[in-house]
Amino acid sequence: MLVRAVIVIQLFIIGYTLLYNTVNFLLMLIAFWRLRFLLKERTVLDPELAYVSPYTPPVSLIIPAYNEEKTIVESVRSLLRVKYPHLEVIVVNDGSTDRTREVLITAFGLARRDLLYEAWLKTEPIRGLYEAVGEKPAHVHRLVLVDKEKGGKSDALNAGINVARTPYVCTVDADSLLDENALLPLILAVQKAPAEIMAIGGQVGVVNGRMVERGRVRSRQLPKRPLVLFQFIEYLRSFTMGRTALAALNALLILSGVFALYRRDLLIRVGGFLTENMRTRLGREYTRHAARTITEDLEIILRLYRYAADKGIAGRVEFLPYPIAWTEVPETLAHLRKQRKRWYRGLVENLLVIYRDMLFNRRYGRIGWLAMPYQVLFEIFGPVIELIGYVVVLVCLPLGLLSVEYAVLFFLSAILYGIFVSTSAILFGIWSEVGYRSAGYHSLFTYGTKETMKLLLFTILSHLGYRQLLALWQTEALVEMLLGREPTWEKIRRTGFSPATSR
Repeated sequence: MLVRAVIVIQLFIIGYTLLYNTVNFLLMLIAFWRLRFLLKERTVLDPELAYVSPYTPPVSLIIPAYNEEKTIVESVRSLLRVKYPHLEVIVVNDGSTDRTREVLITAFGLARRDLLYEAWLKTEPIRGLYEAVGEKPAHVHRLVLVDKEKGGKSDALNAGINVARTPYVCTVDADSLLDENALLPLILAVQKAPAEIMAIGGQVGVVNGRMVERGRVRSRQLPKRPLVLFQFIEYLRSFTMGRTALAALNALLILSGVFALYRRDLLIRVGGFLTENMRTRLGREYTRHAARTITEDLEIILRLYRYAADKGIAGRVEFLPYPIAWTEVPETLAHLRKQRKRWYRGLVENLLVIYRDMLFNRRYGRIGWLAMPYQVLFEIFGPVIELIGYVVVLVCLPLGLLSVEYAVLFFLSAILYGIFVSTSAILFGIWSEVGYRSAGYHSLFTYGTKETMKLLLFTILSHLGYRQLLALWQTEALVEMLLGREPTWEKIRRTGFSPATSR
């Protein structure tokens, strides 16, 4: 009886892993089709024409910053170089305890000013507003520093929205860099359907180990540290394949907080990014989970979809795989574990707690019937089911409760099939890099034979330890949630753009 139960469990897990990898392979094919279309469209939609057009709408770049003195100056410099005709840059110092405010004032010649501040969104108290009084690039209309009491990233973003004077706002992390050509393609995509596109995001690359000069990423070699390279592969696979395909299906739920563009009026209508101050005003579904969730990039997209459906208006979220923002990823296992547990917990809280009524609800169309079930089935349950499969094989095989044939079948479906899909996705990513260059975009890395072989090797190795470690951490986060343990999040330590990588 026990042997039969073990066999049933293992057959279920084998079927699940086959389904998971097959769905990912199909997503890769959809992404391939979508990318070919976008690259062909690039020959028609010329960013240079948008740059000189009087109809190109102004955009505000909002950078929330808390204790970011190591990276904030280089980040702002990269934003000031963004090629866009009408730009304002807003840095929100969210109660930093280090010298974030001081280094900004010194680096950019900021002076305190009585600027217009309309409190559309409730935030923690504002301590002062500063504006650049010296020379700045001609296309940058304003460089503003908002100094406020600490309220968290969402609160800081809301303060930036209050200060902004443009129809679109682009959120950028303080520890990230933005490619100078990243913004115009997003606006070109938005202008094709300005009434429908609520938000749009772009590709994010890993900056660790790269040379940065005055806010620009100069080197394009692959990361040297194995842990960083594993994350580089994850980002390449997720953004180039997963998000591109889901956006093509109008089923994208997540835009990276590192780099995303939103309609400002919609953000104000839905109440802005989620903070403790908004809990009572937004309704009973915003439980204690919502009040403290830190995955604001997922929560705001779900709320925008809900708003569009409730109001009966068309609304979708887009993604372009080639505009580039660069972000710093964790370089130690301890910090990576904290990050991934936080991401996983935020996914569970948003999909299964805060917005559970949208799941399988026909009122929300393909978001309720496709996008959310995909995330629940593969991103929430996937790590747990896969980890159970490994445990069943490792425990039951030596005890004679499982045949070698079933163990081999599990290995083929869970690992070898996964390696095939991942290496195919990476090859697709390399092909897409060639396409980006031919279309005039910057690429994530230099694609020589040596780099390609190294990338494929680490893609294979990521399925032989790294992937299982992530599944273990995500399962750990789920167990903690079921036991009612409250998380204690601390800021991930950043190395910054040090002299080794910046000059």
